[in-house]
Amino acid sequence: MTANRQTKPIIAISSGDPSGIGPEVVLKALMDAELAALGRWIIVGDRSVMEATNRLIDGSPLRVVVDLDEADADVVLLDTQALAGVDVPVGELSEASGKASLAYIETATRLCLDGKADAIVTASVNKEAISLSGQAFTGHTEFIAELCGADESWMLLVNDRLRVVHVTTHRSLREACDLDGGRIVRTVRLGNDAMKRMGIAEPRIAVCGLNPHAGEHGLFGTEDER
Repeated sequence: MTANRQTKPIIAISSGDPSGIGPEVVLKALMDAELAALGRWIIVGDRSVMEATNRLIDGSPLRVVVDLDEADADVVLLDTQALAGVDVPVGELSEASGKASLAYIETATRLCLDGKADAIVTASVNKEAISLSGQAFTGHTEFIAELCGADESWMLLVNDRLRVVHVTTHRSLREACDLDGGRIVRTVRLGNDAMKRMGIAEPRIAVCGLNPHAGEHGLFGTEDER
């Protein structure tokens, strides 16, 4: 693991809802030779689900590992056994799938916190399935932040031309209307710092308005001015 770290990043992939499209998307993505060559990949999931999916898409054999320090393959599967032998039919909501989804995310996050992975890629989960497990969950962003002991978290979306930092995430529109001025200021400052770390010396930051025309001086509401 140490020798490979010098040349390629080690990336943990939480495989998503085992009843959903996550396992298939993960394996098909890693069948792309150009993408697979970018790093060393630890797929976090249940062996039964991932191997069944791998057979379905006629993929390469997965190496299942217990001790990651001894793993030397570019793609390995870390079997969490989160499903504990429970069968989860594809396309069906279940408490078992919801619990397993959270276990995969937590395991992948712990790998980073323990220095065994450099980054996380997350496959899709189903919030309704997770809710059946009784666990409060609004999204990956907040869940991972909690695992990391962070009081606040932000989501940053990036493409070649635009970068977007959300003031709020996974909130109802009603809740988003109750703007927190301090949170807006922190978002702008964080966005500015992030852009500089990404190589933009003098970032230009636009703040989206809430109301039409940002309220038009009170004509359509005063939230933006306040």
